[in-house]
Amino acid sequence: MTTPYEQEMLDKMDLLLGAVQLAYAEEIKTARADLRSDPVIAAILDTCEDWTASATVINEAVRVSESGKRTVQRRIADLIGKRALMSRGAGASMSYKSTGLL
Repeated sequence: MTTPYEQEMLDKMDLLLGAVQLAYAEEIKTARADLRSDPVIAAILDTCEDWTASATVINEAVRVSESGKRTVQRRIADLIGKRALMSRGAGASMSYKSTGLL
C-alpha cells in the first residue's frame, strides 16, 4: 500500500516519464526499430511481455531466432543493461519482463 505522498511522487514521476517519451519519441522509435531488427532481441522482447521464467525465454528465443543459447544469453544481458528488460530472482527462479521502453 502506498501513502498519499508516495502516490503523489509516483504520479509526478509518471508525468515526467511521459514528457521525456514525448520529447524523444523519434529517437525512441529509431532505437526500437534498430533493436527489433535483430531477430534474437525481437524474440526475447516478444516473450517477455509479462514476467517469464528464464528457461522459457531462452528456449523460445533459441527456437524462434534459430540462434544459440549463448547468443540469447548475451542479448538478454545487453537488454538488461539498456533498461529494456528487467530481471528478478536468481538461478532457477530467474525471470524477465520487458520494461516497455522498447
